Amino acid sequence: MAVIAEFSVDHVDFALSEIFETCPDATVELDRVVPTDEALLPYFWVWDADADAVAELVGREGTVSRLELVDEVEGGGLFRAWWTREMGGILQAMATSDLTLRKAVGSADDWLFELRAEHPSALSAFQRYLTEIDVEASLVRLHELDEDATTGRYNLTPEQHEALQTAYDRGYYQQPAEVDLESLAAELGISRSAFSARLKRGYRNLIEATIAHEQDPDAER
Repeated sequence: MAVIAEFSVDHVDFALSEIFETCPDATVELDRVVPTDEALLPYFWVWDADADAVAELVGREGTVSRLELVDEVEGGGLFRAWWTREMGGILQAMATSDLTLRKAVGSADDWLFELRAEHPSALSAFQRYLTEIDVEASLVRLHELDEDATTGRYNLTPEQHEALQTAYDRGYYQQPAEVDLESLAAELGISRSAFSARLKRGYRNLIEATIAHEQDPDAER
């Protein structure tokens, strides 16, 4: 039976930490990929940070030979990176241990990785590899794949859940809407763009965990 494991890792033990040093409110999401030796971490989203500033920060570190802003939406941007060296070792550990990266979200506090293993022994190999490279990872949650569809969590972060619940409670989804995004954002003490981004990411996670759940999670989209 395939299992899902969630690990937290200090942000300084993984790539892109320079973003959080300068933009502490930023959130980084790795686009879901299967790591390989040829292409580790090709795409990532950055939220609540200026896209030009992110490009400058990442480029200044000398870890990329090329960085391209693929798409920019309200509150965030999608980047394509061509790395000049191995990224952190954690992704290499995933590839070596034959794990699939389902989700990875980073903040100034830490990184949260959600990994799928076809057998628990793959997780053991992953943890041994991290120990060898002196990276401390804390196991947050472990469960079987089938349980993932019925937990009721829907892969929402606490911030996304709060944004969706607040919007629903205040009548944002009524026709006509009883409140606007500015008012909702002000209630949570964040910017309109940040609130909008949380809603969009929440919608995506809800769709992935519900109506899109029967699809192969590793199928190319």
